[in-house]
Amino acid sequence: VVFQSLCLIKPISLNQPVETADTASFKFTYTQAAIANAESADEIDQLAAEFRAKTAGLTTDAEYTAQENTLRNKIRNAKVTGVKVAAGKKKATVNWTAKPNIFTGYQICYKKAGASAKTVNVSGAKAAKKVIKSLSKGKKYSFKVRGFAKVAGKTVYGKWSVVKKAKIK
Repeated sequence: VVFQSLCLIKPISLNQPVETADTASFKFTYTQAAIANAESADEIDQLAAEFRAKTAGLTTDAEYTAQENTLRNKIRNAKVTGVKVAAGKKKATVNWTAKPNIFTGYQICYKKAGASAKTVNVSGAKAAKKVIKSLSKGKKYSFKVRGFAKVAGKTVYGKWSVVKKAKIK
């Protein structure tokens, strides 16, 4: 499974009855098997969110928090590679090597000299291309790309790629 290496979460069991707002009790087991069989990063995030919702008010297990931090660090240290920029008529096509086992989306930052930077988000773990339109003819632009993924409901960003420059036609 592609995402198995990302989800290092060890089995955590809450087998004691827990009183909820409606005084019903439940048993919930969060296992590594559920994570290993997940098909996507979104499904993993959903499993983690379900676990947190069902255990709201309980003391967070230190091991679970440590594994969540390990995942965050893996994303923060990952870098998008293979960035290429092809200039076109008032547009630029940015290509990169997708890393679907780490990122769930990508962010492109671009700017022309002396202007503020703009960012564009590209969703999809396998996305590896974006056409940026409405650029100024004859101007040089700089482009860089980074990946992102959600962990525990918060967006975590990877490192920026190397900066690529292109002169728009």
